[in-house]
Amino acid sequence: MVEATEVTVTWLLLGAHGQLGRSLQDVLSASKIEFVAAGRADADITDIASIENRVKSTTPSVMVNMAAWTDVDGAESHRDEAFLVNATGSENVAKIAAKYDIPLVHISTDYVFDGTQTTPYKTDDTTNPLSVYGASKLQGELLVQAAHPHGSWIVRTAWLYSQYGKNFSRTIARKGLAGDNLSVVNDSFGQPTSALALARQIEALVAAHPPACIFHGTNAGKATWFEFASAIVDPIANHGSVTPVSSSAFPIVAARPTYSVLDHAEWTACGIADMPHWRDSLEEIHSAIFDSVKE
Repeated sequence: MVEATEVTVTWLLLGAHGQLGRSLQDVLSASKIEFVAAGRADADITDIASIENRVKSTTPSVMVNMAAWTDVDGAESHRDEAFLVNATGSENVAKIAAKYDIPLVHISTDYVFDGTQTTPYKTDDTTNPLSVYGASKLQGELLVQAAHPHGSWIVRTAWLYSQYGKNFSRTIARKGLAGDNLSVVNDSFGQPTSALALARQIEALVAAHPPACIFHGTNAGKATWFEFASAIVDPIANHGSVTPVSSSAFPIVAARPTYSVLDHAEWTACGIADMPHWRDSLEEIHSAIFDSVKE
């Protein structure tokens, strides 16, 4: 009788040191799933040889590409650099994943839409990015689909936050603890999305292994930035205050979609539970966010 051998699943995380990458490391560690966390110094997605070398040395069972140019305003004056990372780099990853027949999770963004709708965007709704960043991420999606059509899952997310790195929740928490009076935009709608909740959703996606598809990876519900900020500081109401203002109070370089509410039908269609309501996910990591910004 031959004993069955246990197959080791190893995830290769590209762009692993951002907030989603760090949250995904937490989730995989809790599930006792082996992974290799690669930053740019370990695997530069703009260099296809670098990606292939990392894959050869890792022999992963699944790859997750979270590496991206994320400076939305800076992309307006650095178009070539943004497209190099978000489009060409994404294609490089997909080509190597396809060459070695490795399933790929590719992270994209709500910025592929223009935000003019008033109902949640479906995955197949018309894209119309308003910024260089959005255009570069959309091109990345198209190149990934072309290079690895049967083995890639594209997950669009939005309004991502966590206790890690630079993000809206940590900024609001820091200013709240300092007793600042905050003015926050109240005319843009989206879905505050916990990086921890998204990391768990990615784990569930890989486990379910549905056919290649685009998913919208955001928490349920919707809010304005003001409502999100108010939910962050309410538990420490004695620290500062939040006042709603128009987006015109904050001039920006790159246009953003003012409505970034995304539809989640694909999860249900694939038998995967939807992500929790944003308020529930915020409550789960609220203390961790404040702990991360305390002196």
